[in-house]
Amino acid sequence: MKFSHHLVLCTAACLLACATAAVKNEALNALCQVVGIIDGDTFTARCPNQQVRVRFASIDAPESGQAYSRVSRQYLSMLIFRKRVWVVQSKAEHSYNRIVANVYDERGQDVVLLMVRAGLAWHYKHFAHEQTPAARTAYALAEDAARQQKLGLWIDPQAQAPWDWRHQTK
Repeated sequence: MKFSHHLVLCTAACLLACATAAVKNEALNALCQVVGIIDGDTFTARCPNQQVRVRFASIDAPESGQAYSRVSRQYLSMLIFRKRVWVVQSKAEHSYNRIVANVYDERGQDVVLLMVRAGLAWHYKHFAHEQTPAARTAYALAEDAARQQKLGLWIDPQAQAPWDWRHQTK
């Protein structure tokens, strides 16, 4: 009797642990409240049952200390801070304790694309293969238009991509 009671408890604990692990590995697709802006491509949100740090998929915004980093962060804050957004995780794995996701405002606008259109982020072409063909085209066209119109960081003809800036500052 004692053995079977112990077996039942162990089985229940294992099932609970497996269920918890499955929830943690499940891709996030939820309406969340934005509670903090880290930089032009990362924010913190309170989602159902968890608070998460979200890194935008497919773009790279200026790094802290880089030209236009503050402007990029402020623009993102204007777009989503203290607002609800749909967070749709695009990769199963996490990056630096952040989930990588596409993000949409309550009207369904692609917030990530808005950052590129404003000239405050680069389309991260290194990861373009992870986008749908339509998204890849939209982001590339948005960056080209922002460059041609000299919006945001594109006012500087020598604007340095964050991945190059990170490599240089190491």
